[in-house]
Amino acid sequence: MFIMQVNKIKVLYIAGYSFSGSTILANILGEIESFFSAGELRCIWEENLIKNFRCGCGSRFHDCSFWQEVFNKYPGGMQHINAQEIVGLQEKRKHFPFMLLPGNKQVLKPRFKKYLSSIEKLYQAIQSTTGSKVIVDSSKSPLYSYTLSMLPTIDLYIVHLVRDPRAVQYSCIKRKLRKKHRWEEHSIVEGCLTWNACNSAVELFWRSSLNHYLRLHYEDFIQRPKVALQQILQLVQEDVTQLPIKGKNIVNLTTNHTAIGNNNRFNAGATQLKIDEQWKEKMSVEDRQIVTNLTLPWLLYYGYLNKNKFTSNYLKIT
Repeated sequence: MFIMQVNKIKVLYIAGYSFSGSTILANILGEIESFFSAGELRCIWEENLIKNFRCGCGSRFHDCSFWQEVFNKYPGGMQHINAQEIVGLQEKRKHFPFMLLPGNKQVLKPRFKKYLSSIEKLYQAIQSTTGSKVIVDSSKSPLYSYTLSMLPTIDLYIVHLVRDPRAVQYSCIKRKLRKKHRWEEHSIVEGCLTWNACNSAVELFWRSSLNHYLRLHYEDFIQRPKVALQQILQLVQEDVTQLPIKGKNIVNLTTNHTAIGNNNRFNAGATQLKIDEQWKEKMSVEDRQIVTNLTLPWLLYYGYLNKNKFTSNYLKIT
């Protein structure tokens, strides 16, 4: 599937479902020399170029000097980008479920030509501005990762970040309650089905991509971040003399320029990595049972019903 070329841009793509730790993983990777954490680039057109959401540095996107420099290197510059058109092409792309069929990638590329050209120019501008060896993209979407694989200038590596679906759905519940949304059973059902579909798609797209895919459990990453980072470095074939982990799983985060992501990307300073397992005590028995029933095949497959599941086998590159 992958053909190495000297001039390719190396992109480390974090795939998976929301609330799985992608932001903290991307932020830590961004602290590694020659790595640049760009945030969720899939959303940059709408959330940043149109809505002008904040950069990770705290500035509004259009006021951020870093992104101004990036788009100065984008053909035509920021002012001449039709972001609304690109978002429209992005939405149109969602209506091609037959892209899952074998051999359809080459058939679909001409239909996506304009969209592919836009995102290719974006990654080229980022690489030119940062001089980084690896661009970290935490967009998570399986479909977007598949789209990136259509670009001959991208050397794509996938980190499939997986977290216990019960913890994921409890995080969703907490977020909705904080925002005073009504939480109903069908929302849990929808969340579980989406979690199943997302991870199924990542597995379908990338599981067979030898040397370009790593499945990483959130729980393993938080408990043993140095081991996880070493495995990721091995995946992307980069040698680094120093990792940004100090003492007992402490990382010192500096200000970043992630385009979009959750609010944790604004955190800076010493950060203690600790597994969030509130769901084990605070999630209702009913909600837990719903999630367990609906995600049971994947709970078994990923080892979440095995108390002794966290071994080095879960960090093996496949």
